Amino acid sequence: MWLALSIIFLTSFFSLYIYSKWIYGYWKRRNIPYLTPTYPIGNFEPPWAINEGFHKTMANTYNEFKKKGYKYGGIFSFLRPTFVPVDLDIIKHIMIKDFQYFVDRGVYYNEKTDPLSAHLFSMEGDKWRSLRARLSPTFTSGKMKSMFQIVMDCGKGLQDGLRKRATGRNREIVSK
Repeated sequence: MWLALSIIFLTSFFSLYIYSKWIYGYWKRRNIPYLTPTYPIGNFEPPWAINEGFHKTMANTYNEFKKKGYKYGGIFSFLRPTFVPVDLDIIKHIMIKDFQYFVDRGVYYNEKTDPLSAHLFSMEGDKWRSLRARLSPTFTSGKMKSMFQIVMDCGKGLQDGLRKRATGRNREIVSK
């Protein structure tokens, strides 16, 4: 009984190890520069020891590829390969011409319990295509130009409100 369970456990562990090694060879098989991943978390810090946020980790990754002179590179989020474009022409091409091929970003969202998480940058597949088709006409260059002054006025109002609030709080702290 124990022998059979041990064999099953070792076989499962060995199979998972071989599978992860194969996954971690994804960028190498495609001759794309990549950062060496750590099993099983890839190129990110373990969830229990996070010192920086996701955005800071991605900025560091981008800067590392840029420092080495690469136009793009690959990393791993656990066992999932992730493409990191560095060259501005490639980023522009992805964001404008090839956007429909980059629909699945692997970001969590739940429309029912957290409707604000279901936005254009987190949705995937047909829902993403539908939302993008509805939103794209809103952001034409003419409409963006007409919204610019409204956004500037709102920003100025926010700045003034925050400045008043900050100076009011400073007086309260000093008087105590």
